[in-house]
Parts: sequence; C-alpha cells; structure tokens
Amino acid sequence: MSHKSFYTSCCMLLLTACGTVGEDYQKPAVNMPLSWAAMQRHPDALPGRISSRTNALPLNDWWKQFKDPLLNKLVERAVANNKELKVATARVLEARSQRRNASANLMPQVNGTAGTTASGGKASKGGRNDEQLAFDAGFDASWEIDLFGGNRRKVEAGLANEEAATADQQQALATLLAEVARSYCDLRMQQHIIELTKKNLAAQQETLRLTRIQYEAKAVGEFDVLRASAQVDETKSRLPQITTSTEAALNRLAVLVGEAPGTLDSMLKNIGPIPQANLDLLSQTPAFILSQRPDIRAAERRLAQSTALHGVAVGEAYPKLTLSALFGLGGSTLYTGSTPWSLGMNLIAPLFSFGRIQSQIDAADARQQQAYHSYLQAVLLGLEETDNALTATINEKRRVILLESAAASNKKAAVLARIKFRVGEATFLDVMVQEQNVLESETRLAEAQANASRNLIALYKALGGGVMTAEDAASPENTRLAAQDDLPFIY
Repeated sequence: MSHKSFYTSCCMLLLTACGTVGEDYQKPAVNMPLSWAAMQRHPDALPGRISSRTNALPLNDWWKQFKDPLLNKLVERAVANNKELKVATARVLEARSQRRNASANLMPQVNGTAGTTASGGKASKGGRNDEQLAFDAGFDASWEIDLFGGNRRKVEAGLANEEAATADQQQALATLLAEVARSYCDLRMQQHIIELTKKNLAAQQETLRLTRIQYEAKAVGEFDVLRASAQVDETKSRLPQITTSTEAALNRLAVLVGEAPGTLDSMLKNIGPIPQANLDLLSQTPAFILSQRPDIRAAERRLAQSTALHGVAVGEAYPKLTLSALFGLGGSTLYTGSTPWSLGMNLIAPLFSFGRIQSQIDAADARQQQAYHSYLQAVLLGLEETDNALTATINEKRRVILLESAAASNKKAAVLARIKFRVGEATFLDVMVQEQNVLESETRLAEAQANASRNLIALYKALGGGVMTAEDAASPENTRLAAQDDLPFIY
C-alpha cells in the first residue's frame, strides 16, 4: 500500500468513527409534590414568622444567623482542618485523575527509543583489533481509533464520576457545618444546665439551712430536715453526669476542627448563651432541594456514570482498530546510516467470547438499574428529611414558647412558697416541690431551646446548606482561588 492510499484509508476511518455505542444519558424526570407536607399539616405555624420570599433561607452561610462569633470561628477552623473533609477533597483529586486518564486514551501513545552498542575482537592471532560502534534512535506510536465511541463513553463516565465525587465533597461539607453547629449547641446547653443546676442547688441549700433552724426551734420535725438534705444531694448528683456530657461536646468540637481533645477548653470555658435564630421558614417548592442537596446530585451523577459505563460494556462487542507507526535512525562506524520506518493498521473483532461480553453488558445494565433506583430513593429521602426537619422546627418552637411561660410561673411560685414558709403559711413540702419544679422546668426549657436550634440546623442541612451556589462560585475571587487549587470552590 502506498503512503497516499494508507493515509487516505486512515482519514476515511476517522471520518466514519462518529457513532457512539450505548444510550445517551438523560436526567430522569421525578414527580415532586407541589408543597411541603409539614406546611400543609401546620398552615398556621408561628404566624408572622413565615417568609414569602423565595430566598428566605440564607443557605450559603446559614450559621451566621445565630450571630455567635465563636461559632463562626469554629466553622472556619473546621472547614480548614477537618480530616474527613480532606479525605473527600482527595477523592475529588483521584476522580479527576481517572477522568484525565480516560481522556488520554483517546490520543496516540508515542514512545521514544535510543541505544548504542560497541563490539570488537582480534581477527587472528597477532592481528589487529576490530572495533565497531553502532547506534539507533527513533520512536514508535500507536493509536486506537475510537470507531464506536467506547472510549468516549469512558470519558463520559470519568467526568460523571468526578462530578459525583465533587458532590460528595460538598455533602461532607454540609454535614460538617451542621455537626459543628449541633455540637456547639450541645455544649452551650450543657453549660447552661450546669449553671441552672448550681443556681437551684444554692436555693435548695438555703432551704435546708432554714429547715435546720426551724428544727432547732422545734417548728419542724427531723423528717423535714432529712427530706431537704436528700433534695440537695439529689441535685448535686446531676452535676457529674452533665459535666460528662459537657466534656464530650468539647472533645467532639475539637475533633471536628481537626485538633486533639482538650485544645478548645480555654476557648470555650466561659459559659455562653444557647445559640438562637429567628425562624424564617422556606417558601420554596420541594423541587428546590433537587438543585441544592449535594447527595441527590451525587446520586444523579452516578446514574450518569453507570449509563456511560453500560455503553463501554456494549462497546466491547464491536471491532477495535489500532494504527501504529515506527520511525528511526541507525548506523555504525562500518556502515552508513539508515532510516527504518513502518506504518500499520490492526483490526480486532470479537468472534467467540462464550458469553463473557454479554455477561458484562448484563452486569452493567443491572448496575444502571441500581443507580436509577438509588437516585429515586435519594430524592425521597431528601424530601423526608426536609419535611421531618421542618415539622420538628415548627413544633419545637411552639414548645419553647410554652416552656418559657411554665418556667416563669414556676420561678414565681417558688419565690412565693419560700416567703410563706418563712412566715409559717406554707409547709416545707410546698417549698421543696416548687424548687424541684423550677429546676425541672428550666432544664426542659434549656433542652428545648437547644433542640429548636438543632432542628433549624437540621433544616439547613436538609436543604444542602453551606454549599456555594453556581453564581457565588463564579465570582472573580472564588474563580481565582479555584484555579489555584484546581479544585471546585465550595466554600
């Protein structure tokens, strides 16, 4: 075959290599409810606090709504140092490298060679030495023509896998932000309960002191003294358990920010208020979560990946064409130089695979079905998680309002009981019951306030909060940072 006819044949093959095996991916349509079930069940939820704005929930930096500088610092340190987030980031790098490798397979592979040899010896006894120096250099190239698009499907799969890994990274970020905020709320709640317990303990110890005075004056019996002493000890016994929970929250926060337990003790030792934010309920339709939740995006991208890999499996049933070329230079001290070259074309078609190729196609089809149903399940779980978080947020806010009223009433009743006890108009049992009621109601209130914040945090997380939108990521500063790191800028 002449050079011209060979090149002509190659060009014709390249022009005809435009088909792609397998089906082109299309994002599946999902039937979504028009409104949230929680809003239908609670249409009068906290009147005056439900926003009608489409951007009611500031998702990107939702933790700032708590207006707590220490929480903001903890979030910054966690994003910079959390180890699980770094693992997720490294997985993005791995997926990106795999995608680049798949893209490189579409291009020719060229190898260079070079070498030299020396030889010599005596022609006969007492004769002269004959020495020879030979050299050669050149390159060889091979190129698999993607006739039916199998390699292009590999590139599609690699890109979808990279996008899924990026979504996983964003999900890890959203989970991290929520976990930091929840642990911070737990810490502040436990510290607040310790403070309340100590305050009520002081009041009970004062009651015990007055009871002993009245016992010495024969105004009450020993039974009242023993009962007051038992109440003091019972209240004291709460402190070790609450302290354990407090220190566990401190340790959790330290690990979340990528540091050893104990490193945040000095930073968080002073008691702070339980973070609270105004409830500004979302008015977006449930379809909004499809564009915000990274776990749903990851599931959808894995469906795209499995669709492309199904095409790769189908491509194994089609012929493969490989072009090869060799060009070199050679010579020696005895012979003149030469320029060896060769061009070749190799076509391989599967004839008998004994079901191997078909079994791979069937397996790829099964994996595609798994990915499809996993995506639908991710959507349903996203709706469930969001509705549950919304319901919990609404109801816990109602509970906080009621407990605030109950705690205020119990505190007032306890003050009146102590006054009446001093003047003999109330029994010791009345005082003891009211003091216990104060401690219980204030503890429940603190727990409810923390639960309300945790539920709101869960709502932000359920909506994919903390992940930067495409518009924000496209800003000049973020684009520059993303280009420097060669990573999607997600915070």
